[in-house]
Amino acid sequence: MPPTNVFTPAMVRGNLQDSLLRARLHDHIQSHPGISYGSLRAALMLGHQAADFHLQVLERTGHIRVLGKGKFRRFYPQRCAEYHDGVGMLDRLLLEIAARSPGISRQRLAEELGIGQRGLDIFIRGSIASGILREEGTGESARYFPNRPMEPA
Repeated sequence: MPPTNVFTPAMVRGNLQDSLLRARLHDHIQSHPGISYGSLRAALMLGHQAADFHLQVLERTGHIRVLGKGKFRRFYPQRCAEYHDGVGMLDRLLLEIAARSPGISRQRLAEELGIGQRGLDIFIRGSIASGILREEGTGESARYFPNRPMEPA
């Protein structure tokens, strides 16, 4: 009598190593909702090609949800309390601060978040690319405004 197959149908398609890598990606995204592409690759020590391919498969099969574009992509499990109306927790925080103080400066925004200017740059670029915030001006004179109305969580 042949041994019973203990693998799911998804694992049988392709090779087992690919399926295990996708499972690792999915598990990491579930435990770190809203993780960025670079952080995900670094945490799992993946190259660009492998990460891109397997993330596309997970998105296409409905296991994950991708928000943002290009290098500002954020990855979420398909059903996740971390985002509401397509807005992650971090973006929601930036949106709340900008809605409370429209035209807030970079320095004041960094103080409100309790982070440095360099860390703020990463968050702001992602929020602008996602259409959460709008920037007017450049450098020291830059001001930030909500680009969408606040939705109740």
